[in-house]
Amino acid sequence: MSSPTALSERLRLLRAEHFGRPVLQKTLSSALGVKPPTISSWENGVAVPPAERIEDIARFFASPRSVAGGRLLDDAELAADERRAREELLAELTALRPADPSGFEGDFWHYANGRVRVICGEREPLPREAEAESRNFMALASYADLDSLVELFGHLRATNPQTDVRFARPDLLRDDDMQDHLVVLGNIAIVQTALEKSLLTLPVSQIAGVVEDGEVFEVRAEGGTERFGPTYAEDGTVVEDVGFLARMPSPINPDRTVTICSGVYTRGVYGAVRCLTDQASAQANHAYLRTRFGNAATFGVLMRVHVVQKLVPTPRLDNAPGRLFEFP
Repeated sequence: MSSPTALSERLRLLRAEHFGRPVLQKTLSSALGVKPPTISSWENGVAVPPAERIEDIARFFASPRSVAGGRLLDDAELAADERRAREELLAELTALRPADPSGFEGDFWHYANGRVRVICGEREPLPREAEAESRNFMALASYADLDSLVELFGHLRATNPQTDVRFARPDLLRDDDMQDHLVVLGNIAIVQTALEKSLLTLPVSQIAGVVEDGEVFEVRAEGGTERFGPTYAEDGTVVEDVGFLARMPSPINPDRTVTICSGVYTRGVYGAVRCLTDQASAQANHAYLRTRFGNAATFGVLMRVHVVQKLVPTPRLDNAPGRLFEFP
């Protein structure tokens, strides 16, 4: 059965015993074109090597000449027995390697490796209960999108029972948190603040000042820009919000991901979260993402989120009129 632990133990044994004597992490990392701490993270189970690195590792240990030359041998340089050894080792390591944390090989919210940090924005203005001197102080009173936070946090803990899953406002993040899988609830600007504008290449942004108490979405396409906002009833109540779901590799740690669940208002955020936590719709939505985006590392969907009084029916991504924009 594949697991980070089984793979990491096998990688340690390969380096320590495969050639009858240990191979230095520095030697292996130089041949693979990575840094020694990366090798250490693979062997400690902190990170899982990408599929292409598994191929390189199999190639390296297929021949002792890899160590002598300090590099990977080309296919043409491998003897017949070395090619067989490479294929056998590749098959073994591939079987041990857990599924990628992209969400397309299992539950979207299952993470095969690493910790998970949910970033939730701060309420504006802060309620009295969020002030430390209040007799009814509650730390969570300062968090925005509480419905989405409770829904997603519970699902993440249930889906990843052995994983360190925590939540924090952007101003409460620690240095180490930035190396983890990040899930952002709320305005895309939270991502840009937390990651120091590292994700400005997204084709979707949010614009303040267009509607009261929210930020509409702006899409940049070849024909220019287009904005998507909520729909109101005659009395001003919201009957349709807009939600945004996106995932991409972390610009800080390529072995981790950043996921965004955003909306114009809180119900848009909740709809983006629920589309892959609601048991009644998650399977169909997951199937749509897998069919539409395949193995894409970066993707996103802007969706309609209906509002029925206090209720938010879960969006169905396979409903074409409900999808406003997709990328790539």
